[in-house]
Amino acid sequence: MYEPFTEEEWIILDDKLVELAEAMTSVLTRSDRLQRDGELGRRLGMVTSYDVLRRRCGWFVDLLAHASARAGADYPDLGRAVKMTRQGAKKRWPDLGRVREEGMDPNFVAAYREGMPQRFPARPLSS
Repeated sequence: MYEPFTEEEWIILDDKLVELAEAMTSVLTRSDRLQRDGELGRRLGMVTSYDVLRRRCGWFVDLLAHASARAGADYPDLGRAVKMTRQGAKKRWPDLGRVREEGMDPNFVAAYREGMPQRFPARPLSS
């Protein structure tokens, strides 16, 4: 199956994720929101940070899948983008057929033409 990044690029991306999670943990530590001190607290803070990253990234993937559908992507396109089958993509985003039929919403996808927008709409992190 298609690999979007080389092994060297994966290493770089992993390092960046670690840096981000450590920065998030540092914020938790400074604000005294960790339930434990010392190494255990730091490790639990990393768990919290990676969980927040995972949920937030999932939300970005869903947002961009909708933008891609509005730009004309179909289920096979989306499946290839996230390394799953067309059926898997249809199960994950069952409403994208309707979204695609409605056509491109210029207000929704305009920010993606030149890259990622500076800010995304607010979304609770409780999902």
